[in-house]
Amino acid sequence: MKLLKIDDSHEAFFKKDEDWVSVTAIERDDLASLIDAVAGEDQIELDECTQERFIVNPTAKLIYDNLYTTLKDLVENRDECLKQYRDDFEALKVRYGLGKDDKSFNKTDAATQ
Repeated sequence: MKLLKIDDSHEAFFKKDEDWVSVTAIERDDLASLIDAVAGEDQIELDECTQERFIVNPTAKLIYDNLYTTLKDLVENRDECLKQYRDDFEALKVRYGLGKDDKSFNKTDAATQ
């Protein structure tokens, strides 16, 4: 799945649903979607900014470079990141007693509070 691209007019885009959107229009939810895509896909493609494939707009270049670096790092360390996430999640479940029957909780007591 291709997530970042630089087109022939030297503009930078990210994949949003089925559309290509300028990186200057990226929002927080878009970042989360890109990270989810990296976590859920085995094959991720990101266009690298090079001398031949460059970005004209300096703001777009800055945003793209940061996106590219972050996503590339996630792609390269995907398995390790997912393992750490799972380990942290399991530790939180144990810490807060989630996922098991808590016999000390009484629905009647909760209703009267």
